Amino acid sequence: MTNIQAYSLKELKEQYDDTIIHYMLDDFMCKRDESIETFVRNDMIESDENGNTKSYFIIIENDSYSKILGFFVLKLTAFPLDKDSEYMRALNKNHDNKYGYISTYYIVYLARCDDVSKEELSGDNILNFAIEKIDKARDFVAGNIVTLDAKINKVCEFYKSYGFCEIHTKHDKDSTRLRHFIMVLEI
Repeated sequence: MTNIQAYSLKELKEQYDDTIIHYMLDDFMCKRDESIETFVRNDMIESDENGNTKSYFIIIENDSYSKILGFFVLKLTAFPLDKDSEYMRALNKNHDNKYGYISTYYIVYLARCDDVSKEELSGDNILNFAIEKIDKARDFVAGNIVTLDAKINKVCEFYKSYGFCEIHTKHDKDSTRLRHFIMVLEI
């Protein structure tokens, strides 16, 4: 029987030996954005253990093997409000925020392994898993705003189709153009 589930890194560590986890992480390929591979292989475990992020893996399990199909990384962040953006002015009004920042659930990374097809795991599936985890967190920590960034135009269009609104663009430290997106979840 085949089963696809999202497990936190902590849950994986409870299920599998560290050697198997490292093998699974090393097996994860995402050539579309090599910063994702770098994070998975070099920074993810430390980031989770230090409480900076919470990483989740979407894994297919059957009787003979387990394989990472995709993953996402979540964290809470203070997101700067752009006073010139009509959308952000409306959001600020609704949240009565006089400080120029708003707390959000931030999807840091969201990716599918290169050797996994859209039919096996669609972007919608990955986002649904992420939003499901955020909804569970909302039972304990107030908030209904989700933010994320994108570098690739095709991905930007996908986020818009999911219900995210683009709010502004900036350049990161290596001059890569980052487009910021926001979505308000129903209360």
